[in-house]
Amino acid sequence: MAVYIALVKGVNVGGRNRLAMADLRAAVAAIGASAVRTYLQSGNAVFTIDAGEPVALAGALEAALAARSLGCGGVVVLSRERLAAAIADNPFPDESDPTRLHLLFRREPVGPLEQEAIARLVQRSAERGRLDEVVVAGDTLYLHTPTAMASSVLGAGLTSLAALGVTTARNYRTASALLALARD
Repeated sequence: MAVYIALVKGVNVGGRNRLAMADLRAAVAAIGASAVRTYLQSGNAVFTIDAGEPVALAGALEAALAARSLGCGGVVVLSRERLAAAIADNPFPDESDPTRLHLLFRREPVGPLEQEAIARLVQRSAERGRLDEVVVAGDTLYLHTPTAMASSVLGAGLTSLAALGVTTARNYRTASALLALARD
């Protein structure tokens, strides 16, 4: 049995796209998973399953949510090992506030066209005098927002950039808590 983490995009944010965690647990169980646990109220689930590729599991979970009339902005599924590597590879180890560092997880690596779109967002943010930074590492983007994510021009641009496909963000504190839950 392998351990995976499902990250549902855009639920329970600002009172929109309501998803009860009991419904999320039921949808995850419906794809054949066991030991399903949720974390916070923002679409995070840890589960075990016999086998599966993360992209296929994400698609199955999206279908299970849709079958229950529970829409979402997409799902990214990570193996426990992938989440551990993303946390270990943090390019901003000196940031002491884990809510100022965000990991944006994608289903696949960032390609050249997406890199160009990200570079334009970085330039636009810098032109506005923002100190936000982003580092792309394969299928994970690390977004450092020294002031706050809510006021981040770069963060808003990255989370809404259609060229990035299904991408969902979690702050470093939440990502670390999910890893701890996946190790239990």
